[in-house]
Amino acid sequence: MMVDVYADWCQPCKLLDKNTFQSQGIKEIFKKSFVTVKLNPETQKEKISFEGKNYGAMDFAGHLGIEGYPTMLFFDKDGHYVNAVVGYIPPEEFEMVLDFFLKEKYKTGESLQKILGGS
Repeated sequence: MMVDVYADWCQPCKLLDKNTFQSQGIKEIFKKSFVTVKLNPETQKEKISFEGKNYGAMDFAGHLGIEGYPTMLFFDKDGHYVNAVVGYIPPEEFEMVLDFFLKEKYKTGESLQKILGGS
């Protein structure tokens, strides 16, 4: 599962929606392999149940350490939080991020930062 945490005023969030999430390749990967959820912690009032606790949207974002938008939260097939990716990512690079989570490369010690151009 991937949760897209965004804010209405966030320009990089809008670019992510327009460029990355509308890419045909990304749309196909989402359709085949992911449950996707959008979460705006600044406006949503729903309660979120996670690991046996209930949170408001803003509290949930805080619980997972979200400090900026956009942040994409990734969860494994059992619903356990795996990792977050922050900021705008172009479609080609985002396909590699999705592949990282789909193939569970985080379990082998492979670095997500390496994919994102970090050290």
